[in-house]
Amino acid sequence: MGRYDYQRLEKQPGESELFSIVFPTLGDGVVIASIVSLAFTPVTVPALVLSGQAYLGTVVQVRITGGLDDTVYKGTIKVTTDTGDTVEGDVKLYVKER
Repeated sequence: MGRYDYQRLEKQPGESELFSIVFPTLGDGVVIASIVSLAFTPVTVPALVLSGQAYLGTVVQVRITGGLDDTVYKGTIKVTTDTGDTVEGDVKLYVKER
């Protein structure tokens, strides 16, 4: 299994948006069984706020609110699958006022 390449997410600081993070190659019929951890760095003021984490199939969803303008956050999502594997996925979230 292992890690996956970065997915790119974008939002403005004032937005609250539901994002889908896909684990595309878990294997035939393999699905996410639980979210182990979900974290973004760096820690900023104003803060990036995560809420409403959920999963279905090979997708993790999370609502992301706030964040500091002109900042790139690295997100790491660790999940377990229905086959017992633990897998990490990475995203880069670009927060930029348009």
